[in-house]
Amino acid sequence: MGAGNGKDGRSRDDRYLATYIRAHSVADSTYQQYERALNKWHVWASRRGISIWLADYPLAVQVQHISEFVLHGFRFGYGSGGPIRSETIMTVLHGIRHFFAAAGYEFPITHPHIRMLLKAALTPCEPASLQFPWSSWKPIFAASTEIVAISNGKFTWFAVRAQDIVVVDRVGQPTLNPSQAQSVCMSLIASKTNQNGVPMTRMLSRSGHSFLCPVFGALILHQSRKNLLANIPAAVFLARGGTPSCVSTSDVSDIIKHAAAEVGHDPRVFSSHSLHSGGATHMYRSGTDALTIQFHGRWVSDAFKTYTRLCKESVATLSSSMVTGQRGDSTLH
Repeated sequence: MGAGNGKDGRSRDDRYLATYIRAHSVADSTYQQYERALNKWHVWASRRGISIWLADYPLAVQVQHISEFVLHGFRFGYGSGGPIRSETIMTVLHGIRHFFAAAGYEFPITHPHIRMLLKAALTPCEPASLQFPWSSWKPIFAASTEIVAISNGKFTWFAVRAQDIVVVDRVGQPTLNPSQAQSVCMSLIASKTNQNGVPMTRMLSRSGHSFLCPVFGALILHQSRKNLLANIPAAVFLARGGTPSCVSTSDVSDIIKHAAAEVGHDPRVFSSHSLHSGGATHMYRSGTDALTIQFHGRWVSDAFKTYTRLCKESVATLSSSMVTGQRGDSTLH
C-alpha cells in the first residue's frame, strides 16, 4: 500500500522524515528536554479537548489556549506539584515551539499578549496571598504593562484603584446617589514616573453636560464593578455573565478614534494620550539639573529619565560643538 500524498505532493513518509530530521536537529539532551515540554502540552491540551497542533485555529484562539496553558503553570505547574516561575514556563514554551516548527505549525509564543502575561508573573507564594479568585486575574494580566509593576519580586499596582475614586456630596460626604453627587475626588498614589512619591489628590466637579461629566463617569464606574474588591484597579469590571474584564488603553483609544470618525474628523489625530509635555520634560528643557528634577515634587524616583524627551534646543548645536569644541588637555585632575 502506498504511503499516500499530501497537498504538497510529498508522501507521508517523506513528510515524517523531514519532521523527524528537523526535530532531532538539536543535541540529544536538548531534544529530551524539549520532548518533556511537548508531553506537558500534550497532556494539558488532551484533557481539554484541544487539538494538539492547534491546527486550523485562528490566531486569537491559539493565543487564548497558550495563555491558559501559561496561567496553569503559574498556578499549578506542569506536574511539579506547585506553581513555577515565568522563566521555567518560557523554557517549556520554547520546547513546544521547537516541535511545532519541525512539524510545520505555528506556536505564537512571541505574541504581545503572551509576552505581557509572562512579564507579569508573580512569585509562587503571591497568588494565594492576594486573596482573590485566580480567574479574576486573567484580564488584569492581559493588560499588565499598563497597570502593574514588578520589581525585585514585589508586585504593586500603579493604576488608579476603585478605592482611590470617591464621589462626594455638597458637604464632602461620600455618596453614590446621583441626585446628591457633586464632585469626584481621585487620589493618585503612584504612576510610572512617580513610583515613590507622595500621593496627590485631584477633585473634579459636575460639568453640566448630560453625559460628558466626571461625576457621572465615576458613578457609572462604581456601578459596573458590582462586588469586585476596591483595592484592585478601577479598570477592572464585571462583564456580562459575571466574568471580570479589563478596560485597556487600546479599548479607550479605539472608542475615541471611532467617535472622531463619526463626526467627520480624522481619527489619526486623536489618541488616549494627551499631547502636553510632562513637567520633567519642561524642567529638562529649561536646563535644570537631572538630580534636581529627581528630587523635586513627585519625581522622587529616577523613572522620569525614561520618559523625558530630547528637545531640539539641546541637539541643535551638538554637531558644531563636537567639531569646534575645545581641543586642549582633557586629562582629569
